[in-house]
Amino acid sequence: MNSDKMSLKTCPRCGGKIRRNEAICPLCGSLLKRQRTKREKKILHKDQYASFGIRLLAWIIDIIIIFLITWILMLFLFYRMDILFYLIFHLIAYFVGFLYFFLFETFIDGQTLGKLILGIKTVDAETSQPISFRNNILNCLLKCHWLSGLIDFIIGMIYNYGEPEKRLRIMENVSQTVVIKTR
Repeated sequence: MNSDKMSLKTCPRCGGKIRRNEAICPLCGSLLKRQRTKREKKILHKDQYASFGIRLLAWIIDIIIIFLITWILMLFLFYRMDILFYLIFHLIAYFVGFLYFFLFETFIDGQTLGKLILGIKTVDAETSQPISFRNNILNCLLKCHWLSGLIDFIIGMIYNYGEPEKRLRIMENVSQTVVIKTR
């Protein structure tokens, strides 16, 4: 009987007593949060995180590609260069950048062309697996343009100072992602 009490836990929704291995509360029907096993949690060694220099170089390569695509689009859309041209250029560059980062990191295992060339990728911080659709959107929101990327980086460096996961951007905290070496 004593071992029975030790194997019981409380449902967070209704407070009823349930067995530890239950996935659904038999009293109220709520789904119970499953704890990750040691096998599911993949702890990375500090040497597996990508360095600042490699990450910066990959981002610069990606930003150059984004700006080249944007320039080509702008040459077809506008024939004169005035203040409106530059404003529209940066708006289009943001959207091209967002699509570039989002599509590449979604369909090429967390890698953009810059990351692919330099052998790094973005992964889920807890499992080291590819990031979810939602977290990828969050991760891509600010890094897709040089100005928003710079702001994301500066805030991230201040907030994450001394963190062992080497997160450099604040949106990596929000999206629960890290950048690791692939080779």
